[in-house]
Amino acid sequence: WTVRAVDAECAPPEIAGREPVARVRFACPGTYEVSLAVRDRLGVQSEPAVEEVHVLAATGEAAVIAGPDLATDHRCSGEPLVCRTDTAVSLAASAAPGLSLRWSVEPPVERPLDDRRRVRFVPSADVPSPRAILETDGTAISGDWIFRVEARDAYGVLGAAATRVSVRNRAPVVTVHPEAPFPHAFDAARSVFTSSGALAWEASDPDGDPVEVVGIWRHVGDGDGARFDGDFAGTAVLFEVEVPYDAPEDALRLRRGEGLSRRVEVIAWDSNRTEGRGHAEVEIGNRPPVNLNGAVEAAVPHVFDRERSRYFAKVGRWTFVDPDGDPLFGATEGAGPCDTTLVEGNEARVECAVRFDGIPAVEQLAGRRTFSVNVRDPWDRAGAAPVHSVTVLNSPPTLGHSVAPATVPIAGYVDVWNFRCPLTIYVRAVTFEVTPAVADPDGDPVLVTPVTVEGGAVTPDRAVCTAPECVHFRFVQPQHSFRCPTAVLPSSFLVASDGLASLWAGVSPAWQRE
Repeated sequence: WTVRAVDAECAPPEIAGREPVARVRFACPGTYEVSLAVRDRLGVQSEPAVEEVHVLAATGEAAVIAGPDLATDHRCSGEPLVCRTDTAVSLAASAAPGLSLRWSVEPPVERPLDDRRRVRFVPSADVPSPRAILETDGTAISGDWIFRVEARDAYGVLGAAATRVSVRNRAPVVTVHPEAPFPHAFDAARSVFTSSGALAWEASDPDGDPVEVVGIWRHVGDGDGARFDGDFAGTAVLFEVEVPYDAPEDALRLRRGEGLSRRVEVIAWDSNRTEGRGHAEVEIGNRPPVNLNGAVEAAVPHVFDRERSRYFAKVGRWTFVDPDGDPLFGATEGAGPCDTTLVEGNEARVECAVRFDGIPAVEQLAGRRTFSVNVRDPWDRAGAAPVHSVTVLNSPPTLGHSVAPATVPIAGYVDVWNFRCPLTIYVRAVTFEVTPAVADPDGDPVLVTPVTVEGGAVTPDRAVCTAPECVHFRFVQPQHSFRCPTAVLPSSFLVASDGLASLWAGVSPAWQRE
């Protein structure tokens, strides 16, 4: 409850009670704003409900007038524990001459008077201005105590008035001490991440009230199947964490995940049921992988991966260990051919690879290459990775062929050995087919390009061969004439290249005189 004076000239009444009904006396007329908020057991508070109260001026004379409302703090101390108001409450009342006065008390709701909660009037309840002493044996004392005074004559009660005494209460103070990040471990047999630890806490009450403490373990963002709970042990909150692991992205449910939070809350209620809270976030740490040893060859061969359409070579071998037992991964960093690290268990190798897009490109892989070994757990990379170098080797292709027809007829007479060339020699037009036989020790695709004589034609104009046999090339060779001995015989040939090494072979059929 809270009361605010809107246009009244006096201070608004102070309400210490937490009951659904507040008994309030306004000291002067005017408009007051009264608001009420409620809170659940978890400490979530509602928006306040607000009403205006219009207080009118009093009319007529009262038979008895009580003193103003009062407010006081309290303190609990001693052994056994006793709670009292800080000072004795001084009450006051006045009445017409000849009337007797008698004081009584109405305790706050849920604060009944009994052998553990008492009120004494000193010197008695029958004087106009007694002192009221409020005591409890460590039980609740806060709230609004209504001290009622009645004016009597010989025939009974003529009138009554009341003074409200609000006994204030301060909330307990709770402190939870955060710790450095807690370690974790990976249980490979169960495929779960685990962590546990303890957070120290303290709870005290400014008024000396006894307190009752409970803990709440809150967690969000760690997904279904995750566990975060614990228990109290003296002045420490113990906790345990379990997060199932099925895929690399599940690691973010243990740490560094978006919206992930694990919070331990300690809630203390004093005997007056006033709540104090403290909390701390549970942060889980990580230790990066460690490189134990490794070796890299000076030179390595490469092969062609036909299934994945790429050139690749595996380089070196290294052993890593993760202090937390976490699964390890290779990382692809950069755009170079040797920037991919492959990990299997604790063993890491570097893969040098270049994609094949239909045109031989082994020159993008072969040669001197530099690289680093990039290994990480689900969150962090291993320490500084040294730069290594390796030579990726390449073996040139081989090229064979067969020609059909195997011979080409010529007309005229020639005796090259005796240098007698009385005639013009005619090589007739001819069409022939060549079937190349390509082999590459690395399995690389080979680009075969045919070259024909001047004025000739060939189809296709090129082909990429990835098997021992290639396509058939069809050559069309026009008629050709020459005089011996200075003429040069026409010739066609094939050029084969894996992208780095090239070779050629003549493919013209043999000549035969008619």
